[in-house]
Amino acid sequence: MQPTQVIIGYDFSAHSDVALHQGLDIARRTYAHVTLVHAFVSGVGSRNAGETHVTITGPWKAWCRREMRARRAALVRVAATAAPGIEVTPVVLAEDPAEAIIDVSGEVDADLVVVGSHGRTGIRRALLGSVAEKVARRSPATLVARTTEPSAGGYRRVLVPTDFSAAADRALELATRLVHPVGQIDLLHCWRPPPWLPANAARKLRESVTEDIVDQSIPRLARHNEGNYHLDFCHMEADASDGIQRRLSDGIYQLVVMGGYGHNQLTRWFIGGVADATIRYSPCSVLVVRAGA
Repeated sequence: MQPTQVIIGYDFSAHSDVALHQGLDIARRTYAHVTLVHAFVSGVGSRNAGETHVTITGPWKAWCRREMRARRAALVRVAATAAPGIEVTPVVLAEDPAEAIIDVSGEVDADLVVVGSHGRTGIRRALLGSVAEKVARRSPATLVARTTEPSAGGYRRVLVPTDFSAAADRALELATRLVHPVGQIDLLHCWRPPPWLPANAARKLRESVTEDIVDQSIPRLARHNEGNYHLDFCHMEADASDGIQRRLSDGIYQLVVMGGYGHNQLTRWFIGGVADATIRYSPCSVLVVRAGA
């Protein structure tokens, strides 16, 4: 999986500058076309077939038109300054930002959507329902750009949580495209025995599962360990969300790449919960490859 069509959401803020920087670096290395999307809620516009139609006459209509022209001119300047040598199409829409990004992503058949994160904490983050999370649930692959560390030439240290599913395998493949040529990818599997299991039964299960985990990891390491980057594997007894956060607490990673968000409700509840938690609490950028995409 190598991105050829990249969407970057941009709202002229510092966190969207991080998204722009990382999205353009990926596009530069993969020769992808970039669509730079800016959307704002005017309260007077509706979108149809790729165009913005203002349905209210008078001052509000004039205001919306002025805003559209001014924001498009500003977006064109950003693209010209930040992306020399990259083919960029600027798009400005008067609608909900998450819906605009998702709609444009479908129209251009985007492989990757890049959005920034406000980095909210505590209750504000838990109740966020952010543009990033909304987009990640509905796009094939979404990079939530959070770190301000430079990613030029690729991410130096990448964490890939895996449950050995097809989505996790696609995440690992994508990670190999985005890692720095001499960087490192750490493949991580988390599991733990049911807490109600008797000690002897838990010990036997642990031995069996450990052997199975090693058997599952070997072909994946062999299949993807072809570049100059280093690929390593580890597993730990922990819930997936807790295990991921424990690894990220070291502060050594620039990117997490993981599968998530299945089509059916049960898969969405289990896997999507881990992806949501990682997007919300990761100190670094997170790329989610949607299951079934």
